[in-house]
Amino acid sequence: MHLNRTAAMVGVYHELAVRKTLAGHADEAIVLELRANQLNPLSPWRFNRYRNMGCASLMLGKDQDAITFLERSLAINPEGNNYRRGTYRWLAAAYARTGRIPEAKRALAEADRRWPCDPVRGHGLALQEW
Repeated sequence: MHLNRTAAMVGVYHELAVRKTLAGHADEAIVLELRANQLNPLSPWRFNRYRNMGCASLMLGKDQDAITFLERSLAINPEGNNYRRGTYRWLAAAYARTGRIPEAKRALAEADRRWPCDPVRGHGLALQEW
């Protein structure tokens, strides 16, 4: 497959995965994001795919998987402030649901530090914050 077509397919897989997550088909979204990672493992947007997989895992109640994906997303994109604030909130939720309260408090404090005026009502569409 030509390099430009691969990049286009990765984008299609990711966008479809985001829509699947928003529609409540989180299990299908994870499969699509994993396929996108296979097609382009060196993409600078890989952090966003892991972020979506973390959100989808959180929706499925797979909190340990969510923690793994969200931590990986944060590690890949250390300077992405617009993406990190929501990621830290999801990470706090996953930590809290697994009983890791000190980590949950730290993640929530980091989210608050990055965006102190974050409205709660906006997290219904947290995937759309970018």
